Amino acid sequence: MKDSLTSAVSMKTKDVTFNILKKLFNQITLTDELEVGSTRKAVREVLKQVLRHRNLMANLTRVRSYDSYTFDHSVNVCMLSLLMGLYLNLSKNELHNLGIGALLHDIGMERVDKNVIYKTGPLSPEEIRQVRKHPCWGYEMLSVIAGLPEEAAVVALQHHERLDGSGYPNSIGGKQIHYFARIVAVADVFDALLADRPFRNAFYPHQAVDIIVKYKGQFDPEVLHIFLDKIAIYPLGTKVRLNSGEIGTVVDMNRGSHTRPIIRLEQTGNSPAAVYREIDLSKHEDLYIVKVIR
Repeated sequence: MKDSLTSAVSMKTKDVTFNILKKLFNQITLTDELEVGSTRKAVREVLKQVLRHRNLMANLTRVRSYDSYTFDHSVNVCMLSLLMGLYLNLSKNELHNLGIGALLHDIGMERVDKNVIYKTGPLSPEEIRQVRKHPCWGYEMLSVIAGLPEEAAVVALQHHERLDGSGYPNSIGGKQIHYFARIVAVADVFDALLADRPFRNAFYPHQAVDIIVKYKGQFDPEVLHIFLDKIAIYPLGTKVRLNSGEIGTVVDMNRGSHTRPIIRLEQTGNSPAAVYREIDLSKHEDLYIVKVIR
């Protein structure tokens, strides 16, 4: 059975995409221009890897630094969005346009004061208003770039809108929100919850899924169904550590409880007669996965 790293999106692809994205963000900040060819190349590479390997968790949970958060997050959201787009049967052209929108969805954050982004305490009302301007800023930045699909600017504008109208910046809902933005919204929230932020620690994957399910009325039901039912958060063969300290391998999934798979725990002790023990996490509320082991 393949190691979880070999079945994941290659770190080389992710790092190359990360570096391209960093240059693109710097370019648009300094010149109000963006190299569309590089953007398309980055998305093609990510899509190629997503088509080939469908285990994302090992890469989504790698350690990130605060100063690289926006870039790491953007690449992760691109990967997750493309994977959901595949299961939603989007065409190749639609996948490319979705990927560009997902990769650039947070580009408006480049105009937010860095002191606000890295602030460890609660944001003031004025700071919250500034952060909530980033979708509009992203739309302004992307909508004037020739050769960029118009969906990219729309995704930047709408990825914080919610199906029930509770989002921002325009409090629109339902099908007023572009389909691509509804896909990116789920990927955006999930990956954001997995990351350490200056004001809170990262959530474990099972906690992030529980939070999304709690607020399911805010997300497109078809997209959410694909996310919960088709995307294997812990694919077969993934090596994991439990909160008990035990290490094991995912050997089976629980439909409807994807954050609580069946684990084959590694044998302890040196006795050759020792047997592997399988445990169904859906039947043990006190146990949960805390880390995917590289």
